[in-house]
Amino acid sequence: MKKSSFFGWAAIGLLENEVSKAIGSSAKSVSDRAEAVRFSKYFQHLSEKLGLPTRLRDLNIPKSALKKLSTDAMQQTRLLINNPRHISESDVLKIYKTIW
Repeated sequence: MKKSSFFGWAAIGLLENEVSKAIGSSAKSVSDRAEAVRFSKYFQHLSEKLGLPTRLRDLNIPKSALKKLSTDAMQQTRLLINNPRHISESDVLKIYKTIW
């Protein structure tokens, strides 16, 4: 599993009950890394099954654009304030590099 997939789930603490049921899980939290990995893999598999791109390069985003994308992402404060885990521009760049 890509590190970026687990990054957010580790901080959330609780799965939404409806989503958890939809993927066949009875877990109430993602404090267990194994359940977080299972949850993430489910959505990765679903994306692949549906033929959705799973990497930034599949969307024709050049690697040279990742720094600007990470800088721009930090301007999305309405999203950042709701993130359960503090994230820095360096974190964002690492995530983008992982999924490029």
